[in-house]
Amino acid sequence: MKKLKDEVDLTEIDVKSGIFHLALPMMAGGFLINMFSVVDLFFVGKLGHIALAGLSVSVMVLTLITICTTGVTTGTVALISHFVGKKDYESASQVLWQTIFLSVFFWFLLALTGIFCVEKLLLLFGATGQVLETAKPYLKISFLSSGFLFFHVSLNQAMRGAGDAKTPMYVLIAANIINLILDPLLIFGIGIFPRMEVAGSALTTAFSRFVGFATIVIILFRKKEGLSLSFKHLGIFPVFIKRIMSIGFFSSAQLLMNNISLLFLTRLIAFHGPEVLAAYGVGAKIRMLLVVPGFGFANASAILMGQNMGADKEDRAKKSMMLSIRLYELLLAPAVILIFLFAPWIISVFNNNSTVVSTGGTFLRYVMITFPFLGVSMIIQRGLTGVGDTAFPTVLVGFFSLAVRIPLAYFLSLKTGMGTNGIWLGINASDALMCIAILAYFRTARWKSVYVRHRSIMEESCA
Repeated sequence: MKKLKDEVDLTEIDVKSGIFHLALPMMAGGFLINMFSVVDLFFVGKLGHIALAGLSVSVMVLTLITICTTGVTTGTVALISHFVGKKDYESASQVLWQTIFLSVFFWFLLALTGIFCVEKLLLLFGATGQVLETAKPYLKISFLSSGFLFFHVSLNQAMRGAGDAKTPMYVLIAANIINLILDPLLIFGIGIFPRMEVAGSALTTAFSRFVGFATIVIILFRKKEGLSLSFKHLGIFPVFIKRIMSIGFFSSAQLLMNNISLLFLTRLIAFHGPEVLAAYGVGAKIRMLLVVPGFGFANASAILMGQNMGADKEDRAKKSMMLSIRLYELLLAPAVILIFLFAPWIISVFNNNSTVVSTGGTFLRYVMITFPFLGVSMIIQRGLTGVGDTAFPTVLVGFFSLAVRIPLAYFLSLKTGMGTNGIWLGINASDALMCIAILAYFRTARWKSVYVRHRSIMEESCA
């Protein structure tokens, strides 16, 4: 099968050009995905700090969905980029169907979670009283509609793994326009629309993502070349499913451990009241705006690593990793400085409560100091997933997010009298130490032997 014009041969073009070909549309796509929740935060923030706290804690609980999608999409990208690097588009298209089957399975599990476990999850994250009641309908709608997010993200990532990062970006633009228009209508009950408040933002996001995933499916079915959806590739291939899950398991485990860490941090923060919880929610979302371009470079690194190793071009694979890091850090520097300088004002755009503004501004200034370390860690971890190496990086993530971050944040916050500043300092220390460890691991080149095993499994499955 031939490639479409948007599917550039990433094993032949200049490495820097390949990074930008992938990273720029994926950065835009990442911002667009993040804009769903930023728009929600902006409009819900007008309802008051209780509604904002309810949305903030709901977003933290919804990382359960992200954990599942990360596992499927990480395995999918590793397999598809490998096969595209080998110019085996038949196998890549078969992998795409396995991604769809796995998405349906996890949708079913998450829908059950939405029906039976919403209140328990919110209580686990420290939500009580009005915050709890505000968050419950938002979470139920989000879990029941999680399949739309699953299909949207997994199919988008599959297309990116084949080298086409532009089409998913265009679809996300359309979905965001729909979300931006409908959000205030359903939150505030404008015109003929009912006033649903926080639940309205969940319903709007669900509908927007439905439109997005439906569009991607139509595009893939209409494609005749490159990675496509076709019933001639339909079938269950246990070897592919097992490989997607074995790679994705560790990526999901990384995210799970990060979120267990987040759970403890959130409970520490919630101890200080809903205003502080709201401040953290807004600050974390602003921080995520800087993580998003990092995801663009990190995903580009994963795809380039996978495709170039699949094409037996190890030097290009390593070069793509290190160059992605340098480019991201150059892009990051001015943004980090601006956020550090204007942190309180940025928080005030979302909510003008004095405690929210003060606490959120301090949080942003702390995390900006060590954000470059987080960027390096993120790109290396993601790049390694492109060659199927997720096990040992998961051990590192678990150690620094649980064994370092939590005890340190607890001690500094409650035992030294630093309060929330101790929590922020614990985050700083764990991010910096994790960066040093993952960089040292990459330099051992152990990932090469992991890729050799990964490749042998793929070749045997296609024999």
